[in-house]
Amino acid sequence: MLFKSTSADWFDDEPEVDPKTITGPGIPEYKEGEPEEYLETRTHWLIADHNKDGVLKADDLENYFYTQFYANGGVLRCGNDTTDRARAETDGQGLLEELDENKDGQLDFKEYTRQFVTNMQHPDDEDEEEEEGGERDDL
Repeated sequence: MLFKSTSADWFDDEPEVDPKTITGPGIPEYKEGEPEEYLETRTHWLIADHNKDGVLKADDLENYFYTQFYANGGVLRCGNDTTDRARAETDGQGLLEELDENKDGQLDFKEYTRQFVTNMQHPDDEDEEEEEGGERDDL
């Protein structure tokens, strides 16, 4: 039984925190009945908002991608730091462009949350269905 409890710790980077209690610059206070994706967004926001100014700019997102996916043996690391940093920059810029609804060059909490919405159909998906002559099934 000791192995079972120890193995769970190998995969946990940080202690379990109730996302409802997470606060900080740019993070709205938890409200009963808020969108479910806000819970997951709170955890990621704390990591992504590198300078803690309450918005995510390109440099925050680039740092997030680099530290989370490329640095220290990250899952996307190629072994060449210059290449890894360039890829993180591209990833950060791409996410910013995709989620920045008002095109002000930064993401607020609500914009950043869009990536965690599970039932949202991407607008490009609708265009593809129309081009193929398919119909949307809006239930």
